[in-house]
Amino acid sequence: MSRKTNTPDKGAWSGPVDAGGSSAPGSTTVRSRGPRKLICSLLGLIAFLVALIVVVIAAREIRKRLIQEDAAAEPTTAKQWIDQLRDGPDDDARREAAGALLREGPEAVIAALDATTVISSEATAPRFEPPEVVPAMASHGAEAVEALCQALASKKQNVRAAAARILEEIGHEAKAAVGPLSEALADESRWVRRYALEAIIRIGPDAAEAVDALLPLVEHEDRFTRRRAIEALGQIGPPARAAAPRLAKAAEADEDPTTRQAAKVALYQVNLAAIAEEAAAVAPDHVRDLIAGLRSDDEHQSVAAANDLAGLGTEAVAAVPALAVALGHQSKWLREAAAKALGTMGRDAEVVLFALNKAAEDEAPEVRTAAEEAIGKIAGKNRP
Repeated sequence: MSRKTNTPDKGAWSGPVDAGGSSAPGSTTVRSRGPRKLICSLLGLIAFLVALIVVVIAAREIRKRLIQEDAAAEPTTAKQWIDQLRDGPDDDARREAAGALLREGPEAVIAALDATTVISSEATAPRFEPPEVVPAMASHGAEAVEALCQALASKKQNVRAAAARILEEIGHEAKAAVGPLSEALADESRWVRRYALEAIIRIGPDAAEAVDALLPLVEHEDRFTRRRAIEALGQIGPPARAAAPRLAKAAEADEDPTTRQAAKVALYQVNLAAIAEEAAAVAPDHVRDLIAGLRSDDEHQSVAAANDLAGLGTEAVAAVPALAVALGHQSKWLREAAAKALGTMGRDAEVVLFALNKAAEDEAPEVRTAAEEAIGKIAGKNRP
């Protein structure tokens, strides 16, 4: 009898058989796809990290090149800084150039002033090219004074005029320049003299060293010079009391009415301490006691006296000169209280507006605020 042979059907599964002899459809696919997927993920991650590293390295190289380019573009000589001072794109660039020139030294500053200042004639004011040169240099304040003092001694008129103009712009911080500015009052150039006068006016009481140089100018042939010299003496105040006789004469006899008026104001200013004594002597007893309290060495007592005078208002008008003197006290609290008290005196305090105007530039913000408010009240504004 013949044996029957089992022939698999076409299309039947002919793959591997499991240990029990049964087929395991799909088992090879599962086992091969798992490792392949893991390997692909790892390769992708490695590629990403490599790309990231390349980007970081490239960014560093670009940054390094940019820094090198900036360093190469930054001015390194006085001439380049002068070009930036004159042609800089904005105020910050000009201030940077001015600071760099100051660090280079007086010779660099003098060269910069010579390159940016033009005087075409004595009748025409100096031309600063560009005008922003003045505030750019002045923005460095006291740091610029020493170099500008040396510039005042330059043989070139335009350099001297520019130095005096910048010192005027610096204002009170230029007090170390009073000596050279005093000498500049006798300069052959009218513009140097004029700017030196303006600078001394801005410096104020700390310009006492200039009094002797100012005295002859009270009788100068040019009325503008006379008037500004008189105003400078007034701003210096009591330290300029030696000018009183000349000021009294100018107040009576000067041919220019504005100069006569300026002399009257200045005469009051230089005599302020004496006027305060005279006013106190004829004040009512309670006001006189408070005026005496203003001069106390005890800060609490002097401030309390100023506050009490403020409470009296116009009844204490005799204290106006003494309060103006107190505006120059070393205690900022007394200066503040004195300014507030003057603000209650109304129009009677107009005579000491010069002192309040100076107090409005005080280093202490409390004093500046009190002075500004007092000025407004005296002028009839911001009355409570």
